[in-house]
Amino acid sequence: MAIARAKTNESILINEDNIAAVLQLISAVFNSPNQALQDDIESGRLKDLIVFLADGLRLEPPQYKIPNWSNLQSNYVQLFLTNPSGLIAPPYLAYAIDNKLLGPSFKRLKDFYSQNGLIIKESYTDFPDHISAVAQAALLLLENGNTQQIKELGKQFFLPWFERYKTEVLEAEPIFYGPICQFCETVLRRVID
Repeated sequence: MAIARAKTNESILINEDNIAAVLQLISAVFNSPNQALQDDIESGRLKDLIVFLADGLRLEPPQYKIPNWSNLQSNYVQLFLTNPSGLIAPPYLAYAIDNKLLGPSFKRLKDFYSQNGLIIKESYTDFPDHISAVAQAALLLLENGNTQQIKELGKQFFLPWFERYKTEVLEAEPIFYGPICQFCETVLRRVID
């Protein structure tokens, strides 16, 4: 991650670097734990990304700890995939709005993709409203300077997910995912409003 911070003396500068950084954070953390996330954690890139956002937006960084890798994977499964007590936070943005898979918000998101020239690869095996996939799609839009579309995407899809699940995620997993989830919502509100 090559990130440069833009500073001003008097005010917070919201720019494409801030937007890209929060999208990178969402994409990395809310994807199923993989080698890339493990590398980002071990190399310090994840911490650097969080510090970059906190410093650049004058926020307190989240107080999180990184559990051992197998616990991190287990926590992800229990939060976002399956839990004997009931699923805590399905990672699907449209589900957070409609309370069902493949509902009207899912169709709106697919239409948004189509209107903005984004195509879902046939090899992609999850729903295209998975939080990590939408963050990756938004990063593609950002490459073309489409910040207004990203703000629209943030208001219509990302914020409702974080508003619905941030408290539950924090209560269920206050070590890593919970604090980062709350931090992502705070950052999103700053960069898309």
